[in-house]
Amino acid sequence: MLRQPQKELPSITFGATLRASTEHDQAHRAEFGYLNYVQGRVGCSAWAAGVVDINQWLQVAWGGQKRKVTSIATQGRADADQWVKEYVVKYTLDGETWYLADNGRVFQGNADRNTVKLQPLQNPVLARSVRICPVTWNGHISMRCEVYYEEEEETPAKAAQEKTCKTSFS
Repeated sequence: MLRQPQKELPSITFGATLRASTEHDQAHRAEFGYLNYVQGRVGCSAWAAGVVDINQWLQVAWGGQKRKVTSIATQGRADADQWVKEYVVKYTLDGETWYLADNGRVFQGNADRNTVKLQPLQNPVLARSVRICPVTWNGHISMRCEVYYEEEEETPAKAAQEKTCKTSFS
């Protein structure tokens, strides 16, 4: 079977949900942790952890759907000198067992508030959820992020195959 060209898509932009290990308070919720978020009437301009230690994470989940994760983009907190300098990426297929992406590689994060730092995975992973786990940070653990994934292009052969499968089991 020929592999079709892939299109990289932004997870959060297309409805993935954000969760976090902890939140500083209601004004620093995980839902504020998406790329390029700028403070609205309520909240700060990023997710900020409630506890400052290496056990924190910001999670992107696709509601049970699997995605081939290809890269991670991060930013610091827009309204304060707080950002994640280094992080590891964990992923899961079942929500229980978590694996380190790229053999535990420590990804380089940010060095300021607003520059977007894009980090491709050397080995893309199939996952239902991904966690960005800060290792080092400036000031406080705060970040905005996006997780990119590939989606296969629809082809006539693929559509015919799916139709055949559906017909076979009807």
